[in-house]
Amino acid sequence: AVVLVLVALIYVAVPLGIRYAATSELEAMGARDVKIGAVDFDPFDAAATISDLAVTGSDGDRLTADRLTVYVRRIHLPEVAVEGALLDVRRLETGGILFAGLAPLADEQVEEEEEAGWQFGFGKLEIARSRLHYAEPDFETTFVLDDLSFGRVLAWQPDEVADFRFSGTLGDSTLSAEGTAM
Repeated sequence: AVVLVLVALIYVAVPLGIRYAATSELEAMGARDVKIGAVDFDPFDAAATISDLAVTGSDGDRLTADRLTVYVRRIHLPEVAVEGALLDVRRLETGGILFAGLAPLADEQVEEEEEAGWQFGFGKLEIARSRLHYAEPDFETTFVLDDLSFGRVLAWQPDEVADFRFSGTLGDSTLSAEGTAM
């Protein structure tokens, strides 16, 4: 039942949100009249298609389009906050690594994702009171992260500088740093 509700939200709410956002943005840019025939959203391709678009500018000029398709392919999280997390990272005797018991993507899968063009970013990342437990067959340690903060990081703006700070402990040593990263 929950899955059906989520599917309904994706197919009903997302097109309504796109219609509202497109109309609001065009009006904010000075459009006098905005008409949108239909909005379709394909969650598998992350594509929004607007049919029968008609925009009249403040000076009376018009823009019309029978079909306009926009590929989203970006996920932007304005703020991410994590508190009290524990992440187990284990290096196996075979050389592989497990993150929380899960194997990372194989190189060919990563290449396929990069080709798909999906990009991620966040406005702010904060991690507090969390631990990273790392284990190898003959070594084990825990990094306690008291505070980590990153400013805006966007995959589609790789040259943008982000401020960061962190403090934590590794064994008996206290670690802290502050600066900028690219």
